[in-house]
Amino acid sequence: MNTELGRFGAYLAQALGCLCQESPTHFAATRRRLGGRTLMIRIADDVPVRVSLEGNAPWVTPMPGAASGGARDGVGGPGQVEIAASERDLHAFLRGDFTIEEGLEADRLAVRGALDDVLAFLEALGAWLHGALRAPSFPPLHRRFLAGVPSAPSGDVH
Repeated sequence: MNTELGRFGAYLAQALGCLCQESPTHFAATRRRLGGRTLMIRIADDVPVRVSLEGNAPWVTPMPGAASGGARDGVGGPGQVEIAASERDLHAFLRGDFTIEEGLEADRLAVRGALDDVLAFLEALGAWLHGALRAPSFPPLHRRFLAGVPSAPSGDVH
């Protein structure tokens, strides 16, 4: 596991790698729908991460200032979306216990940004999920994450 990214960030980086390798059409659709936007994701006490699908990997990096506890550089800035959840609610969402709409309505997930940016994120999430369903490495990666097992090292997605 990449400890610099934390548990969730390492999982997300590996999941994006799976999508890129195993369902490149859906990765391209996810990238296109984000349209250059940057996501900032905070999961409870885990390392906050920055996600940008522009260019080549790494697409997931520690959020600027995260290691020092500094300011949340750029969060809420133009073209950006911030997502936050508790670890418990993230796991419930990933297990399919509630939809993103239900999570937002019940304050189990928080999404902040300009409306166009949030809508682009939701469209990108839909494309990502369609691709994840087609990526053979994704189910075991997903199960390991939900079980609390560290992700395999980068490049070893099986």
